Amino acid sequence: MSEYEKNSLDIIEHYFDIGKYGQVIEQAQEVAREYLANSRFWYILGYSNYVQDNFNEAEEQLMESMNLGYDGEFVYYVLGHIYMETERWQEAEEAFLEVLQLDPNDAVTHASYASLMKRTGHRKKAKLLIEKALELEPENAYVLRRHFILEGMNSSREQQILSLEQYINSDDSELSKLLHLGVNASFRGNTKEAKEHFRQAFLLKPEDKELLSILEDIEIAAHPLLLPNRIMERLGGAAGLWVIGVGMTFLLFKLGFEDLGVLWVQCYVVFALYTWVSEPLVKMLRKVKG
Repeated sequence: MSEYEKNSLDIIEHYFDIGKYGQVIEQAQEVAREYLANSRFWYILGYSNYVQDNFNEAEEQLMESMNLGYDGEFVYYVLGHIYMETERWQEAEEAFLEVLQLDPNDAVTHASYASLMKRTGHRKKAKLLIEKALELEPENAYVLRRHFILEGMNSSREQQILSLEQYINSDDSELSKLLHLGVNASFRGNTKEAKEHFRQAFLLKPEDKELLSILEDIEIAAHPLLLPNRIMERLGGAAGLWVIGVGMTFLLFKLGFEDLGVLWVQCYVVFALYTWVSEPLVKMLRKVKG
């Protein structure tokens, strides 16, 4: 390997180690011809494309790395996540089983497999898998994060608190903790708590445009002028509002309350129209105010 090739690979490895996956892809494209037979190069490039949501490219590159002799345990694990992201459930399960065949005590793969089972509706199997992961590595940050997400919301209050405490005390990065706590709060409908977690995360990584977008969306959703929209969501969204509106209209007219029925229809139409135009209105007002 020439000194130029070594330096190029060192640069790519450096960007990979610090999580600059966009730079990895950019650098790799410039020197790809030099590394066509390098399994590590294809793995790094495939993993980076996976993180960047370029799933087709990632799958091809990871398969190439394995064809060139890269450790199948690492490749199948990432492929399992790619298949999950693209909703290829059977292939995802097969990939995780390949990893566990190579290493039956891989706690991280057990945790990922648990996530797959939860997403496909196999809750009992998901519970057994995450418990196995905790048994294998009770202090692993990824395992605790998955346990917090999978079990925390569906367990008793005491178990939720225990799961949260275990995750908070894990070695996961502060940024990851804030992001997952924000997502969890969003799922629980606690907008104020979610906003604070995402705000703290953004302070740690102010260059992250996706985080900024999330914060803006939360602020818009929590705007006082969007209270009717939040009421509509609690009623089941647009479909639920339509069912209530039409059902109440028929009921009032059927019972002979024509005047009340007409008033109800008018109020319903105004409410529905407002929920349709209110979000663009709020965005326009925010833009005007800077």
